[in-house]
Amino acid sequence: MNTRGFTIIEMTVALVILTLGILGFGASAGHMIRVSSDAGVRGEALQAVEGRISQMVMDPRYNDLETLYQGTIADLPGLAGSTMKTAITHTRTFSAGRYTDYKTVTVSISGPGLTVPPSRTVIVGAP
Repeated sequence: MNTRGFTIIEMTVALVILTLGILGFGASAGHMIRVSSDAGVRGEALQAVEGRISQMVMDPRYNDLETLYQGTIADLPGLAGSTMKTAITHTRTFSAGRYTDYKTVTVSISGPGLTVPPSRTVIVGAP
């Protein structure tokens, strides 16, 4: 008996393999979109952190940094649902006849899409 073509079992196996390939491709594309979106949100958050630190470092009112910047800001522009936290620690010591005066500034942002909240710490010296 000489038959040509495919049997129903061969067609079913081929369709199952094709379906698994398409589903795998779809899942991979979805993962890439999610990772790309997370990177975009993280980039915006990091830019906001760096902007806040730059603003503080350039501010000539060193003695007023705590009252001007320390605290929490909610719902940042472009980062809905996120909060920016600024913490300032003032250190003043006297050693070997000299005063050392500086402030440690930490700015961090947390919110949706930020699995690891971006955070930066800088030291601002007294003028």
